[in-house]
Amino acid sequence: MFGSMVIFPFLPFMVHDFFPELSREELGQMAGYLGSAYFIGNLVSSLLWGWVSDIWGRRPVVLINIIGTLLSILLFGFSQNFAWAVSARILWGLADGIAGVTKSSLAEICDNSNQAKGFTVIGIVSGVGRTMGSVVGGFLSQPADKYAVFQVPFFCKFPYIMPCFVGAAIAAISLICSWLFLDETLYLHKVHSTARHLPQESHESRQPPDQVIELELQNSPSANSAIQCNRRD
Repeated sequence: MFGSMVIFPFLPFMVHDFFPELSREELGQMAGYLGSAYFIGNLVSSLLWGWVSDIWGRRPVVLINIIGTLLSILLFGFSQNFAWAVSARILWGLADGIAGVTKSSLAEICDNSNQAKGFTVIGIVSGVGRTMGSVVGGFLSQPADKYAVFQVPFFCKFPYIMPCFVGAAIAAISLICSWLFLDETLYLHKVHSTARHLPQESHESRQPPDQVIELELQNSPSANSAIQCNRRD
């Protein structure tokens, strides 16, 4: 959410740099096109990434999207014309359409005792990201005009790259943390789905839920390898 909001404080100034001859009304219209390009890509990719995550797994989809987001942020920051900027925003939205995937992963990790708290954390983090993104975008855009230390040719040529650098750095940290700590949860979804669709048996022949889940975990290659690693530890 940080990255999606970091551009809005400087969006009208960027469009003005692209089209200095336009009136205020025309600049507002072009800024609207540029701002909405991200959400067009996001709309297209959300269902696609959800479908892919059911095949490849949650973890690889999240990692791919973080990498795509990182590259798209930098591509947008180096934009030299309006078409470049719009294309970067569409790619950004295509790479960032994993809200459903992350919520599915969270639902698979949590149970009835902590699911509400887990989704609350997502809401809080999203709100903080939106707020901080807008603040950083406002303070760090056009740094050569605001701070003497940034009065160098690079920041004069790319006046909006600094807030994008911050967004890319956050994406890089997210990539490292996800690579190290994010576990695959798709097998949990399959286990619970199988347990829900088991045929109703008599009370005497019905297996306890713990045994059902244990059997399904043993039949899942990814889950079985994780169990073996935990036993070795």
